Amino acid sequence: MEVKLSFNPTTRKILSLLLFGSGVVNVISASGQTGIIRQEFLLRLFPVEFVHVSKFITLVLGVALGIISINLYRRKKKAWQTAAISSLLSALFHLTKGLNFEQAIISLLIWLILILTRKEYLVESEKIDYKDTGIEVLIAVVLVLLYGVAGFWLLDQREFGLNFNIFASLQQTLKYLSFTPTVLLPQTQYARFFLNSLHWATIFLIIFFLSSFFAPVIFEFIENNQDRHKAKILLNKYGNSSLDFFKLWPDKSYFFSQDEQAFIAYGVKSNVAVALADPTGTKNNIEALIEDFARYCTVNGWRCVFHQVLPDYLQIYQKLGFKNFKIGDHAFVDLKQFNLIGLESRYFRKVINSFERNGFTVEKIAAPLSPAIMNELKKISDSWLEIPGRKERTFTLGFFKKDYLETTPVFVVKNSLDQMIAFANIIPSYAPGETTIDLMRYRQDAPNGTMDFLLIKLFLQLKKEGFTRFSLGLAPMSGFSSNEESSRAEKTIHRIAQNANFIFSFKGLKAYKAKYADYWEPRYLIYKNILDLPLLAKALRKLSEDKGEKTRTEKNKITLWRF
Repeated sequence: MEVKLSFNPTTRKILSLLLFGSGVVNVISASGQTGIIRQEFLLRLFPVEFVHVSKFITLVLGVALGIISINLYRRKKKAWQTAAISSLLSALFHLTKGLNFEQAIISLLIWLILILTRKEYLVESEKIDYKDTGIEVLIAVVLVLLYGVAGFWLLDQREFGLNFNIFASLQQTLKYLSFTPTVLLPQTQYARFFLNSLHWATIFLIIFFLSSFFAPVIFEFIENNQDRHKAKILLNKYGNSSLDFFKLWPDKSYFFSQDEQAFIAYGVKSNVAVALADPTGTKNNIEALIEDFARYCTVNGWRCVFHQVLPDYLQIYQKLGFKNFKIGDHAFVDLKQFNLIGLESRYFRKVINSFERNGFTVEKIAAPLSPAIMNELKKISDSWLEIPGRKERTFTLGFFKKDYLETTPVFVVKNSLDQMIAFANIIPSYAPGETTIDLMRYRQDAPNGTMDFLLIKLFLQLKKEGFTRFSLGLAPMSGFSSNEESSRAEKTIHRIAQNANFIFSFKGLKAYKAKYADYWEPRYLIYKNILDLPLLAKALRKLSEDKGEKTRTEKNKITLWRF
């Protein structure tokens, strides 16, 4: 997809400001009075009703130009089209409402600049559903009319010195909504407020209607097993982390390089395209792929971010105009060195001895899991989900789903009565010698230390199987080491998050992982604008809660989870 976005931002700002200023002039001009000489000349040429209509249209165009100017700065193609038409019409109605040659010349100048720069506006907007939009606008108009009619009808006679019937109320409402001159004189402050509110209602109606024209392209998820198959082949060749496993989940879409030797897995919510980790593929394709993806997001009107990236490509992101923010550290256990010998392992020995003395065991169950095993795991998971703050998540991790879980090996903890009380399922990592777990759940009546017991036994068994390291996952907002470079803003945000421990429990999570971690690797968020961060948080929350159950078939799910 070849798209050039080289328009000078300063030039775009100036043009947008000119358009916005033109809109303000229109609104002020429509609300003001025309000079007596010009007014008399116009009335000789046009009926008085036409002059009033011209004023109203000038007002509409003024508000429209204000909205368009914002979207013009965002390079919206539809904004350019409406700006060109509005500027031309604005020039025409400046002349017909009051012979405002100066304002007409400004509008024509803007129109000329727009024509000369037409190739620079490439960002698409969502196609308008005229039926739904028409219904929404109609409802809004009816509500405003009801407000105006009810206001005039119910107002006390002292407000205007008149007593309005229904017909007179409707007549006055239409006049004020259309900015038509009237001899109605407010007698109180409340009456003046009410009349002004009708003018503002007109402006808000125009804004409401026009805003629907520039909505970003709505992302339509289409499950594509062919793309997922191509992504899996590339992951087998170039994958380098445990997070890569979730790039194959059915909630991901794919953006490939032109030679299809690299890809980005992403999801879109709240007009934010969130790429999961770094691109996967040949290194010589990465920079061009990131640039193309950013361009693709821009053309669709989406913000572009990369979530949980490694330090490997930070320079490439920075070169392309992105900023990076450290979101935490990823913990790893060196399984080659892990054992129960020595002073530093005394806690591990204590846990093992305590649980085994009381008849607890850990057992590995190979896939595929039987219906009886799945039933027991479901009970454990349901009990865990009843703990306050626990809920199913996705996008960067998995959730309890029969057709997924039954295809993964699990480690289970059994008590002295041979009852399952906790489990963790093993998922593949695309880093050589690495493995990890996804779901890690326990019954609420499980004794303290159950998950420690499970992890220690799991590490020992995986070491026997030849794995060299274990991924413990991310510890968010974990702070900075003494040799790490960090901005003041990053340090401040990390400090605030850690001090708000009663909300996030970041300190507790890092402390728990630190019991096992031999080393840590930083993980980053890649973004363009600091204002994108609140929207990113919203997008991530929605992505993590979107299970996609309404858009995918059971047959597709079963096929996808096999490995």
